[in-house]
Amino acid sequence: MIRITFKYFGVVQEATQKEEEQVVFSESVLSESVVKNWIESQYGNILTENIRIAVNQNFVADFNITENAEIAFLPPFAGG
Repeated sequence: MIRITFKYFGVVQEATQKEEEQVVFSESVLSESVVKNWIESQYGNILTENIRIAVNQNFVADFNITENAEIAFLPPFAGG
């Protein structure tokens, strides 16, 4: 089992109405597709292509998690 803390920011936080939540998965390895499918099953299609994913505070393109982790969903940031 893998316990994941999801952290939501911006439009993802608005869609989930949560800042964070903990979820336990029965898998021994958790892939990005499993995470995205779980989010979609709970909240609909809220992870658009411009939402970035950070695992343990590092941006990643794809991931496989084998232990507890923090996954953050971040919208694009405007700079100036």
